[in-house]
Amino acid sequence: MKDFIRVMKALSDPNRVKMVKMLQARPFCVCEIKETLNIAQSTASKHLKILEDAGLVTSVKDGLWANYSLDDGNNSLYNLKRNNHGL
Repeated sequence: MKDFIRVMKALSDPNRVKMVKMLQARPFCVCEIKETLNIAQSTASKHLKILEDAGLVTSVKDGLWANYSLDDGNNSLYNLKRNNHGL
């Protein structure tokens, strides 16, 4: 239940929902996300960290850059627990 609540809280912010929608199209770096949403880089990074902690997005480091994409969900704790309980 805690993992489900974490996901719901992650999606409770409009900017985080916009980020998820953006990432449905393709991977983005933080600089592209901050420019598109007109928010500070630190704010974008904080939102992305919350989404990553909830298992919704994943990041890949490329030098100084971090590229974010939607996580497929196969390795999330919520999915593993759900599958083990037959839900």
